[in-house]
Amino acid sequence: MRAVAIIAVALIHVWGPSTEVTSERGPLHAAFFALFVSGSLWAVPCFFFLSGLLLTQRPDFPTWGERLAWLRKRGVRILPPYVLWSALCLLVARQADVVAILRSLAFGTASYQMYFVVALVQAYALWWLVMPWLQRQPPHVQTTAALSAVAVSVLAHAWRAAYLASVQVDQYDWVRATVLPWIGYFAFGCLVALRLGSDGPQAALERLRAGRRGFVFASALTSFVVLALMVTYGVTYRGPHFDEPLNTLLKPVYAFPMILVMVGFGGWFDRRVNEKTKRLVTALARGSYGIYLSHVLVMQLLSSYVFIQLAGLNLPLEIAYRVFALALTIGVAWGVVRLLSLVPGVRWVSGVDAG
Repeated sequence: MRAVAIIAVALIHVWGPSTEVTSERGPLHAAFFALFVSGSLWAVPCFFFLSGLLLTQRPDFPTWGERLAWLRKRGVRILPPYVLWSALCLLVARQADVVAILRSLAFGTASYQMYFVVALVQAYALWWLVMPWLQRQPPHVQTTAALSAVAVSVLAHAWRAAYLASVQVDQYDWVRATVLPWIGYFAFGCLVALRLGSDGPQAALERLRAGRRGFVFASALTSFVVLALMVTYGVTYRGPHFDEPLNTLLKPVYAFPMILVMVGFGGWFDRRVNEKTKRLVTALARGSYGIYLSHVLVMQLLSSYVFIQLAGLNLPLEIAYRVFALALTIGVAWGVVRLLSLVPGVRWVSGVDAG
């Protein structure tokens, strides 16, 4: 799931410009790309879901000292790659103001995908504080807590949608760098681990998909209907915001069912592909955190020297270009991350196995 999710994240950023309706790109042309871009909006929620699932496999931390040691260990794994790639993004942007640099690191604004790390650190801190208590509670209390977190995420998206619909200038873009829009997905992963994951995360996913084909089909149908609404609205929206209000409102309605669909897809994938493909996908998944942090910078650098201007391209040519750009961006980012992971003394900032 991590491998597919990182491809989806990169697709959003590489294909995003092609969703804009222009004098040369009509609504149907833009809708084709919007189908894939909007269809990939489950990816970041999936990362939060998997983080909650994997963290909750960890044993109890009976003392505050042991929990603090755990938090320090997680920080060492995720923060150095974040600082490295944020610094490189700020360097390329020629940002020299110390206060602005510190603000960028604190709020995840060095590059527009960095908010994920800031929100994830907040989720880790909440997990560290709440999970030792929640693990001792009966199932109905655990379920109620997870549903409450889901409600928080839905309300956060609803508030932001209402806000975007009423203003011309977005002054609260930093909200996405808080845990509020994402805590529901993280809590969903925690709940799956608590209820089904006594034998590890893979067993939890197997139990989640077992005997639920009808539920997965219903989730896929729901996602398809919501995606159709999002694409239609996206190509007809003429407002001032990159995040369209209605699509912001519909994101959790789309993402939660899609996570279940991807869980089902994971089982199908494991049964159908050969071992060589599995090893390749596993390697991509292990580098997904580093690829996530680096791919936007790679894309920006390639756009200056490699990528072409799109003016006047017909649909087949633009599809070919975007597929090439996506493959090149992921390939270069993955190659850089792999290279860093092989250099003695530098692996700890590569982002390999840190997600």
